[in-house]
Amino acid sequence: MHMIPSLLSFDVAKLQADLKRAQEFDFKAHPQYYHDGNWKVINLVYGGGSMHYNHKGPRGYGEGPPMPTVVLERCPYFAEVLSRLPGKVLMARLSALPPGARINMHYDGNESIDKGLWRIHVPIVTSRKVRFHLGFVRRRWREGEAWVGDFTFPHSVWNRGTQTRVHLFADIEPNAEMLTWLPAGHMTEKAKARREMLRYVHRTHLAWYAYRLAGVDRHGRRDVPGSNMGTLKVAMSKEDELHGLKANRYARDQ
Repeated sequence: MHMIPSLLSFDVAKLQADLKRAQEFDFKAHPQYYHDGNWKVINLVYGGGSMHYNHKGPRGYGEGPPMPTVVLERCPYFAEVLSRLPGKVLMARLSALPPGARINMHYDGNESIDKGLWRIHVPIVTSRKVRFHLGFVRRRWREGEAWVGDFTFPHSVWNRGTQTRVHLFADIEPNAEMLTWLPAGHMTEKAKARREMLRYVHRTHLAWYAYRLAGVDRHGRRDVPGSNMGTLKVAMSKEDELHGLKANRYARDQ
């Protein structure tokens, strides 16, 4: 399972009003290499209170303890959103991807429930034309809804819409309340071993995954769906069903 819905949702109009305040500050290009240069971010909570992401420190959370930035001080509803997340906020930022921009397929090292770190996304501006894939499946996360994603699985974003896609996301050390969001049996040794096996499969098929999303084979020819993709889709479907996500099929691209 690569994502779960949280029990939280937020006022979209208030989120977008705070976004306008945040846009008075200078968003900087994400410092990592796996995008086309157009992905920009700005911090709300970061080590030492820096508003610009530099990927320094043990987990890339900056130098010093996590502190609110001047951006968050100007955005009262964002502060309320973060205060409603049950757990310690280690980092929070806004992520902006303009029309036509891409975040290439990659996977993160620590952003997983299995590693005791929850990454929560709250879409502020998005559209159905955004191509967001996480764990071999296209996801549609709607504005104002909070989602927990396991970003140790391969993921990518391509904004094919006409407006900039903006998410608020935060990395959280969960408390006891947050753990109640998990489906029954999620943290059993059997379930964790299954996810670790799936991580291995996904990561070792990283190049194949990228070609599939592009609709071509490794030689650049138009690809014809084969048995491997069907097998992987079935595996992902069964994984979600095992964890009680049948009610959330709208998040899939059927």
